Amino acid sequence: MSYGIFSLKHSLLKKVHTLAKKGATHEVVNSITAKVNYATKSYSNRREAFDRTVKIFKDDQ
Repeated sequence: MSYGIFSLKHSLLKKVHTLAKKGATHEVVNSITAKVNYATKSYSNRREAFDRTVKIFKDDQ
């Protein structure tokens, strides 16, 4: 199974799409990280990546 398919399957099983629909906030990013990467210390890295992504999309409009 390819990594992309594995990742999608894992995300659907964890229902992260329902968490993501709650909004574009750090709290939502943290809740998704808690589901997907609960055993890591990647919360701040993921919030930083989220902030960069939001900025890119806002600049694109």
